[in-house]
Amino acid sequence: MRLNDQIGKVVEWIDGATIYRSRDAEDEGASAGFAWTLYDLDLKLLTNLVPIVSRDLPTTSRKDIKSLKQSLGNLFLWGDGFRDGLLENVLEESDDLKETLLASLVGIARLLIYSGFSFVALDGFRKRLTLL
Repeated sequence: MRLNDQIGKVVEWIDGATIYRSRDAEDEGASAGFAWTLYDLDLKLLTNLVPIVSRDLPTTSRKDIKSLKQSLGNLFLWGDGFRDGLLENVLEESDDLKETLLASLVGIARLLIYSGFSFVALDGFRKRLTLL
């Protein structure tokens, strides 16, 4: 859960596999750097993938769903410490850290995108098999 320090309102929270954002929450200009944008896209991809896997793919084990939800929670909590431009400020201090982090965020995005396509394709294939 993230509070807006200025007015004490809850502006973002996680519930199960979904991240909710208050309509009052605005992205601060400083936090919209390249690394933060990659992180936010990864978070959105995983947020959208979790319900698809847990709801639409009945062959997915509970253990795998729990692991995916845990990964979503971990990613959310990791990024929560770097809001308001802090991630970009930290990365300015070390080119090696910046390179490693950006490569990791791109890798996560690729994995999530390919996994999402695989799940959709696999589900479509199963549906076609049941029609035969």
